[in-house]
Amino acid sequence: MKILIADDHSLVRESVKSLLLETYPTLTISEVSDSNQLYAKISSETYDVVISDFYMPGPPVTEVIKTVREKGITTPVIILTLSQSEDFVTILMKKEVSAFITKNNIFEELIKAMQSVLMKRNYISTNISTILATNKNNLVTGPHKLLTEKEMDIFVQMACNKDISSIAEELGESISSVCLLKTNIMKKLHLNTRAEIINYATNYALL
Repeated sequence: MKILIADDHSLVRESVKSLLLETYPTLTISEVSDSNQLYAKISSETYDVVISDFYMPGPPVTEVIKTVREKGITTPVIILTLSQSEDFVTILMKKEVSAFITKNNIFEELIKAMQSVLMKRNYISTNISTILATNKNNLVTGPHKLLTEKEMDIFVQMACNKDISSIAEELGESISSVCLLKTNIMKKLHLNTRAEIINYATNYALL
């Protein structure tokens, strides 16, 4: 069985690799450290499962997944993230991601997620499932619900303190287009500064 691990932190890749080899000792494992390498590997080689960080250098991982799905590549993808946001679960499931695990639960849930996706079933981390149920029951929401998918991508990158030119390059958009989208985001969320963006993203667990 062939597995691809994508994360820009070598310690995370080593931890994931060790966990997998304990249960699947005959695995063939490849590693990449950014989303450009991720796209290149998925496009050129066949894997049984891809395990990827959500935030890495390069284009948004959501765009990589969208592109490979459009090319007809159906490899199951397990996403690892620190976020516990309902919004990202929704976005990722729309992109046909197979599983979503928070990094603080990786030791308990990675193998469960592997087993699920190999059986062609989706898997959502236990703590994420709890948050989804709680938010549904309490009707928790926020202005970010008004953002389009592209606006959400840009908002998250701004919250990660990326500058406009970097965001434009990664998304393949012009700087003027990203500036316009930024203006729309700030109006929708009633924000004025980068510090307010980061604070908003933190309060709503969007990072």
